[in-house]
Amino acid sequence: MVIAVLATLKAGAAYLPLSTSLPQARLSQLLAEARPSVVLTLSSLRGQLPEGEVSVLCLDAGGECLDDDNAAASPYGTGSLSVRVAPESAAYVIYTSG
Repeated sequence: MVIAVLATLKAGAAYLPLSTSLPQARLSQLLAEARPSVVLTLSSLRGQLPEGEVSVLCLDAGGECLDDDNAAASPYGTGSLSVRVAPESAAYVIYTSG
């Protein structure tokens, strides 16, 4: 997962940590508010995420569970990115309980 976080930052995206110990309703709310393009997870945790909220990429499955229904039509390529990340770009988003 550390490599995934570094790759996320290098791609110019922000990291949003999600805890699978949260209730499904809370995870759905966080995903609805943050509107991530993709959720990076492990195959063993895939079933704990809300269904249909966002595309999911299982890091340990070689891309096999990328939005299972739309894997062939994936917009995510494998080439290098030419993204410039500015100091004012968000690196992560943290939701707190209060």
